[in-house]
Amino acid sequence: LSRSGMLIWLLFIATVLLFSYIKKNRSAGKLALFHMGIASLAYVSLQIVSAQVGQPLVRDDLPEESIISTSLSGRFEIWKPVVVDLIEQKPVFGWGLKTYASLYPSVRQEYGSSGHVAHNDYIQFALEGGIILLVFLVLYLLFHLFLFAKLLKHQSSESIKSSETELALMLVDNLALLFHSSINFSFYIIQLSILSGIIFARSYYLSTVLGLIPKPTVISLS
Repeated sequence: LSRSGMLIWLLFIATVLLFSYIKKNRSAGKLALFHMGIASLAYVSLQIVSAQVGQPLVRDDLPEESIISTSLSGRFEIWKPVVVDLIEQKPVFGWGLKTYASLYPSVRQEYGSSGHVAHNDYIQFALEGGIILLVFLVLYLLFHLFLFAKLLKHQSSESIKSSETELALMLVDNLALLFHSSINFSFYIIQLSILSGIIFARSYYLSTVLGLIPKPTVISLS
């Protein structure tokens, strides 16, 4: 199991509960608690099954170098040479997409990771696409934070609480993924990238419905 993933999940639950308290939106709080219950049940079930088959969820027999590479300090050993020796050479346009795996061996200082990903999407985006590609990811993060801040200040009513609840869950879900990307490789998993795009599209639509942002202008060519 991913320790960082579990931490982000707990922050996700805490954020939704905080939103529920601030906005006095009980449905959001109930959904967060329901999500926590389902996840806890799944975790306990996996523990039982893993005990039956003799394969623990968390392994304690990994080599020391592998354990180090999965820690935050171990990830710094990955990031430092990438930033200092590679990104600084081509900071604007980068080295090209999908070049990390071929470039990293030339600056590698640890051997506990696979060497295929940087365990930080922001750093890997900067390496492969330069500051231009990195800006898109940062703007994607900032836009979600902007919408969530607008939602907290939004004057709610009973008629729109369901839309507010759905939008809050959508935004926090994508924010959890974006924050997790700072210590993992979320956007290099195609399924997560597609899911994030779908969530973003729904969030954008709900934001226009609630009046948080203006609806896009439709230009007629006729």
